[in-house]
Formats: sequence, C-alpha cells, structure tokens
Amino acid sequence: MRPSSNFFKKIKFKLLILLIITAEIGGMVAMSQAGSLSNQVPSPFVPTYNGRDPFKALSVFDLSSELTISDLNFNGIIKMGQQTIAMFSLKNDPMVRYLLKGNSLYDGNDQVVQGVAGSIYASTVVLTQGTRKISYPRF
Repeated sequence: MRPSSNFFKKIKFKLLILLIITAEIGGMVAMSQAGSLSNQVPSPFVPTYNGRDPFKALSVFDLSSELTISDLNFNGIIKMGQQTIAMFSLKNDPMVRYLLKGNSLYDGNDQVVQGVAGSIYASTVVLTQGTRKISYPRF
C-alpha cells in the first residue's frame, strides 16, 4: 500500500517547521555565545606612535645639545609689534631654523636652546655661549 500525497505534504510541512525552529534556536545560541565572548575578547590593540614628525627635517632633532653658535648663520630681523626677533639657520642645513626672542634662542620645536643667550641691539645681534661671543651686523 502506497502512502497518499497528503501524507508526504504533512511530513514536508513538519520537516520545514522543525528546520525553521532549529535555525532560530541555533541563531539564538550563537548570539548568546557572541555576547558572552565579547566580555572575554580584549579590545583591539592600538599602538601609540612615539616616532618623529615626518614633516620635520631629520636634522631638527637633538641638535640643541650639540649646537655651537659658530654653526649659525644670521638671516635677518623680524619686528612683530613691540617684539624684535632675530632669525638664524644652520650653516650646513639652512632648513633648520632658530629664533632669538628676548634673550633666549629657540629651536624649530620652540624649545629654549640651553647655554645660548643673545641680545638684539640697534646695529648688531650678539649671541653668547659660555665664553664665546659672536656679533652679527644688522642689515
């Protein structure tokens, strides 16, 4: 005796319902596991970058400790309001700049160059480092 086509339709329907229920339960289990794993998985490692600024010349870094005032070229004077600023650059690398503001010499990172003092007068600019003193005529 052969089963009727209604019997196969009922079995197909029951299998379809069973498949849908199984898929739903499996999805809920996967979601609950993912929720519990998120507490265990560390956040992505984001390294901090402590390197140099790629837009600054390599020669700008760590020169202030080795700088001698005889290595500097006097480039000119800038007047900004009441303040007068003298501009200097390295003789061997004119892209490395220094500014004399007040009595202090500042490097390209706006840090005071230790051991170097200076003064701006009406006709000269004077830099002093230890016992060495260099006078540049103003132009």
